[in-house]
Amino acid sequence: MVCCVARRSFAASTHNTPTPFRRRHWSPPLPEKTPNVVKLTLRDRESAQEAVRRFRKLVERSGIKKEMRIREFYEKPSATKRRDKLRAQRRAR
Repeated sequence: MVCCVARRSFAASTHNTPTPFRRRHWSPPLPEKTPNVVKLTLRDRESAQEAVRRFRKLVERSGIKKEMRIREFYEKPSATKRRDKLRAQRRAR
């Protein structure tokens, strides 16, 4: 049994052809903390408007809105490091 491996020359390769080393889709790793879950139980004689108001406050306090804003667009790791570095400098003042 004969096994042969065909290799393309560098001149014949094109940039549009996918290579086995090219990443398809990359997503940032999720944090290792537990997912944010907001639970709301309706109280006796509570109107829907009051429940919605309480739900909004719970969502805001849990940090879900903030995380959604952060994850809306991809941020490069260098930009994240730069932002964290500036935040640390402001805190040190």
